Amino acid sequence: MLGLKHTTVKLVPYNYKWSYLFQEEVIKLRRALNDRKLQVEHVGSTALNNIAAKPILDIFIPCQDLTTVVDYVEPLAKLGYELVTDASTYKLFIKGSEEARTHHLTFTSSEGTYWQETIQFRDHLLEHPETAKAYEVEKIALAEQYADSRRNYSSNKARFIQSVLREISSTVNSTVAVVQAPQLLPIPLPLLSNHVNPKVPFLPVAQSDIDTFVNSKQQSLKASQTPRSQFQEQSTKQF
Repeated sequence: MLGLKHTTVKLVPYNYKWSYLFQEEVIKLRRALNDRKLQVEHVGSTALNNIAAKPILDIFIPCQDLTTVVDYVEPLAKLGYELVTDASTYKLFIKGSEEARTHHLTFTSSEGTYWQETIQFRDHLLEHPETAKAYEVEKIALAEQYADSRRNYSSNKARFIQSVLREISSTVNSTVAVVQAPQLLPIPLPLLSNHVNPKVPFLPVAQSDIDTFVNSKQQSLKASQTPRSQFQEQSTKQF
């Protein structure tokens, strides 16, 4: 179900059990790191629905201070994880033998590009199944071409990923903030002039216009009920 020889590429059909295996790993990681509320994200193709993937679970954990990851090496080793990349922007642990790698665990800042682009790409493909299927087609073609070179497979796959990220970015940047238009409601019949075509009795009108009309009518009614002496007194003050 999980496991792939290091540096090789092999895609297998989607397996719904990947999600359960991820949840089991979350429980283990939270216990090992003594953090019941630890944020753990399932990323990579095994996190997507109904598309082929390398049988390896990709896991992201946010970490704002990567210098603290050194404290996780020992407890993670008890789960079978080994630190293989100690970069300034991320720390990568792997689980499984050279012949059967099963898990990739990455610690990186949630404010960094690596985290944000990975999560954005995953979420976009979950929301757009047609893009996910196109991604699958691309991966299958590359897996056939670079079955023995995961480096070439990944570098060529990155072009598709970057094109999707550019699409996401352009969509966000093209969103223009606009003032919300007032809600349009049918015009109440009393508001219609006599010359309005009776066949089109419901025209769009803003709620604010209705409120203004109602307020003016209420004020007119109130004024008509004002005693004459009071009206005269008010008129004297106004003029």
